[in-house]
Amino acid sequence: MREHAAVRGYNLNSRARQVCKDDFDRFDYIFAMDEQNVIDLESLARTDKDREKILCLADYLTCHPDYTTVPDPYYGSGKDFDIALDLIEDACMEVVRRLKEGF
Repeated sequence: MREHAAVRGYNLNSRARQVCKDDFDRFDYIFAMDEQNVIDLESLARTDKDREKILCLADYLTCHPDYTTVPDPYYGSGKDFDIALDLIEDACMEVVRRLKEGF
């Protein structure tokens, strides 16, 4: 992912980590990439307020109507990493637009 992101000008120099319960206190929203991620996050949520913070990133896709999730490219090819980045960029642009409008 780092190699494919670098081609687009992104510097991914951090390490991934598991979401923890305290993240519901730290963040306004927690975005999941697929339905299993949503289920996993819901199992960590302590309250209805926590559950309201869980959103599926693919719900904000505007240019990729054939996708309902951001597929995990880990076991795929370079093309799969590019598709994941395309989807993430697409959805993030919509998220930013909505944040500017007050979500």
